[in-house]
Amino acid sequence: MKKHFLLFALFLLSVPLLAQDSLSTKPLATKPYKLALGVRYSPGGPASDITFNARYFFRPQSAIDVQAGKLARNNAYVATVSYVWQPALLTSSRLRPYVGLGVGAIRYQDHQPEGSIVKTNPVAVLNTGLEYRLRKAPIAFSLDYRAPIVRFDTSPIQARTPLSDFSNLGVGIKFLLK
Repeated sequence: MKKHFLLFALFLLSVPLLAQDSLSTKPLATKPYKLALGVRYSPGGPASDITFNARYFFRPQSAIDVQAGKLARNNAYVATVSYVWQPALLTSSRLRPYVGLGVGAIRYQDHQPEGSIVKTNPVAVLNTGLEYRLRKAPIAFSLDYRAPIVRFDTSPIQARTPLSDFSNLGVGIKFLLK
């Protein structure tokens, strides 16, 4: 009887241990893909543009995003490199929000009374959006907002082009390479 009681007591003590995650268990977060190449389009507004981008995941929720493209307003060009945090949702593995912070450069024409001047300014950029990955095709769609939040410009204040001229809402499509 003592032997059965001892085995039953050991079983009761081991049940909570079995329910706990072991130290060797990996978290359920996985990379949605390894590399994606895509196009982003911002229709209308003061800064309609087409931007090409590449996103590379180096951790399950962390990626590097590179964007380069042409803005319609002021005949401007933009290039950025951002760190992107893209967590997995508990309710969906294919819909993922993301937020990114990075640096880049904007090259634009500044129209002055004495003539047009081409300027290049470094900027800090904020990206935020949603990405939806299709189930059977290696394609993802995104809706995002890109905004330069700080521009390092030494020109006089009246000569500056507002940062709002470069902020926009865009839609994108990415081709996923695993």
